[in-house]
Amino acid sequence: MTSSHSQVPWEPATNPGRFLQIPAKLYGHPQAIHMLLETFDQLCRGLGKVRLAAGHSGVGETALVQEVREPVGCSNGFS
Repeated sequence: MTSSHSQVPWEPATNPGRFLQIPAKLYGHPQAIHMLLETFDQLCRGLGKVRLAAGHSGVGETALVQEVREPVGCSNGFS
């Protein structure tokens, strides 16, 4: 059986880390980010709230939480 795909050799010396880079920015979740930040704002105003980041493995729950971590941390956890 013959493959129609040609093989391209990977040369890490010419492209160090090229295939291991993970984007630092989260894409495609603006509504979820807004919802988490709004919930944090409500918490700071004394309104009890709980938000869960749930989903199938690998869809970005941790990345979503990490995205709002800096704004929350800048206010030392309080607004």
